[in-house]
Amino acid sequence: MKRLSIAALAVASTLSLPALAAPETYAFDANHTAARFEYVHFGYSNQIQRFDKTTGKVTIDRAAKTGSVDVTIDTKSINTGVEVFNGHLKGEDFFNVEKFPTITFKSAAFKF
Repeated sequence: MKRLSIAALAVASTLSLPALAAPETYAFDANHTAARFEYVHFGYSNQIQRFDKTTGKVTIDRAAKTGSVDVTIDTKSINTGVEVFNGHLKGEDFFNVEKFPTITFKSAAFKF
């Protein structure tokens, strides 16, 4: 009987190891991710624009209550819906995409 109890305990402890959750990493889905930005247009309306190419990942360790985010945005993928305006925003007066081809955001801390 003692051997059976020890064997059952060994099996139960092995099965519970996955419960000691390791950090989980999630990659952004490029087809369902778009970084957006907003500005007030001459005090009359809020304009919302986007970048179509965003990559990144989120890593979260629920047990340790830690996580990180790493995002990269392709500035050339700006999309206002108006090609002339896209070109204007890509220029030196705004995003200067030739000098700054990407925008990055990194965070090494989460608040739970």
